[in-house]
Amino acid sequence: MNYNQPSENPLQRPLLIGDWIVIFFLTSIPVVGFVLIVYWSFADDVNINKKNFSKAVILVIVILIVLTITLILLYGQHFSNININNPRLI
Repeated sequence: MNYNQPSENPLQRPLLIGDWIVIFFLTSIPVVGFVLIVYWSFADDVNINKKNFSKAVILVIVILIVLTITLILLYGQHFSNININNPRLI
């Protein structure tokens, strides 16, 4: 296999820098980005690189949600008892 030749299958070809710029721009749009990430993760007609990137983004989001919920459960009560009108805390 010659790695200098572009892949014949467009779903297997490496993404170009311009492709990544478009992907980052589209995923930065709040609702549109989330919908595209979910679509790219599970659709069959998506480039393998875009699909893997989308799966990684979903994994990071899930990890951050679990971490956030864990921290809220562990420390939420502590922070809810802070009185901002207490001059000793300033």
